[in-house]
Amino acid sequence: MKLLSLFTLIIFISGCSNISEEERLAEEKYWKYVEDYTTAIKKPTPRIINAGAVFNFAYLNTKKEIIRTITVRLTNEKVRTCSMENALKMEILSEQPVRKPIFPESTEIAAYSVLGSRFHFALRANICDGGMDVHGTVDELGFVGEEVVAGWFCPEKGSCPEPVYNFVLGTPVKPNKPL
Repeated sequence: MKLLSLFTLIIFISGCSNISEEERLAEEKYWKYVEDYTTAIKKPTPRIINAGAVFNFAYLNTKKEIIRTITVRLTNEKVRTCSMENALKMEILSEQPVRKPIFPESTEIAAYSVLGSRFHFALRANICDGGMDVHGTVDELGFVGEEVVAGWFCPEKGSCPEPVYNFVLGTPVKPNKPL
C-alpha cells in the first residue's frame, strides 16, 4: 500500500511540475533579474548621480545601430510618475530623433529614480503606459541598461508582436556635487 501511495505521489508531483521549456527559461531569466537587482540596490549610489549632472545616452537596436540619443540634466525636483517611487525630474537638453507626444495636448515629463546602483528613467514618466522606460545599473563610469518596447496587452498568444529590446549606454558629461 505504501508503494502505491508513493507511486501516486510521484505521478501527482511530476504532473504538477510540467512546464514548457519557454516557461522554464522565462523563470530562470526572472530569478537572474531578481538576483542582479538585489545586488545592485545593496551597492552605494555612485557620486556621478546628483542634481546638475549632465548625461549623454545612446540607444542601440539589436543590430548595434544608434537609434536615439539624448542629453539630460538630473535635478532634485520631485515629480509624480506612474512607474517610479521617489522620482526626480530629468530635463531633456537635446534629443534625436525628437519624440512625438502621445496626445496632441500632452506635456510629457522625463524622470529618474535611483536605488543603490540601480537606475531607472522614463522619457514619458507622467503618462501611464507611455513607454520609453529604461532600466539598468550605474557606476562611476556611466550607465548600462535596456529599454523594452512592448505593445499593449495582447490576448491572442502568437499573434502579438514580440517585444523589442534596445541597449542603452550613458556617460556623464558634467558631474556635479553629490545630493
